[in-house]
Amino acid sequence: MYIQALLGGIISVLTPSVLLMIIISIIVFSKINFKNSSRLFTISIFCSLIVIYYVIIGIFLNSTTPSNLPVSSLNHTIKFLFVFLNISIGLWLLGLLKAFSQNIESNKLFKSIVVMIMSILFTVASYSGTAPIIGVMLISNSGATTIFATITPLLVFAIGLTIPIGLIVFLMSKFISKKKEKKWVIIAQILTGVLLIILGIVNIFQI
Repeated sequence: MYIQALLGGIISVLTPSVLLMIIISIIVFSKINFKNSSRLFTISIFCSLIVIYYVIIGIFLNSTTPSNLPVSSLNHTIKFLFVFLNISIGLWLLGLLKAFSQNIESNKLFKSIVVMIMSILFTVASYSGTAPIIGVMLISNSGATTIFATITPLLVFAIGLTIPIGLIVFLMSKFISKKKEKKWVIIAQILTGVLLIILGIVNIFQI
């Protein structure tokens, strides 16, 4: 079961929603100034938060039933959060928040906020694509007697998912950050910013 969960997490990297968020994460982390050790530590925290969020969602889903799950309210809350975070990061990548962010982009607090936002965005966006796999794991393990036994496969799945994500984001963002002045990097940042804003706007009409 655990080997299947680990392999399921690794394979899930190839799903469209995860691949899209990997590209966005690479662009976002390449825009921030990092020292090599700091970049590795920050992306490790980013991946750890994704694992934690996956487990929290799993615990929430496991502890609720269709009769007491506030689906409509939960969906609206998630979508509002997704819209706000998407548009905020999108505007930042477009440089439209430069007056606000230019003096704090090297600040540790600012970097921590970006990491937290990106981990939330990554979890919310990728969870929809990986939900069928996660659902099968939770159902097949529903006979477990403790919450720890129920959630452990999901934890292993999330670890399998984030290991390749962390390596790809670290290596690619490090490479791109060294070429910040290149025209293609600037274009990539602009396109990513526009994409995030479009995703935010699309979700507004789905609320």
